[in-house]
Amino acid sequence: MKRRDTIIAGVALTLVLGPALITMALYYITKNPDFRPLSLTKESLTEYRGETGGPGLTVEVVLPIGATLRMPREEFEQMLRNSFSMYGTGARFVYSEEYGLKAPQVTYVAGASRIGPYSPNNLASGIKAAAAAFQIEADRDLRQRIAAFD
Repeated sequence: MKRRDTIIAGVALTLVLGPALITMALYYITKNPDFRPLSLTKESLTEYRGETGGPGLTVEVVLPIGATLRMPREEFEQMLRNSFSMYGTGARFVYSEEYGLKAPQVTYVAGASRIGPYSPNNLASGIKAAAAAFQIEADRDLRQRIAAFD
């Protein structure tokens, strides 16, 4: 009876842990985040696939050489992320510096669409247009993926 219980427990553990162990092994071999479904994030998939925003939204912030934003970067990014989240859109940020600028400039990039540049005082006026461009790009990407299966 004890031997039978041990066999049943071993089979149950194999059935429960087997798939998890196999997918973890595949993840460590391939580094493909698709094999880690409980830790799957948009950022990890974007990074793995080598996308630079793909159909997603990129916020390009160009600062004059030596200048800084009037608020910490984290606070600035969170402010814009909150605004975009109202439209169901995420954003990633890219910073650069440029000679000859008098004030920071922000450009929203969604696929091939470039919205801006906007001054820091006028950022809000481009958010709705950028979110709409993002949605158009996301829909286009979805249609292309569906067409690939036809």
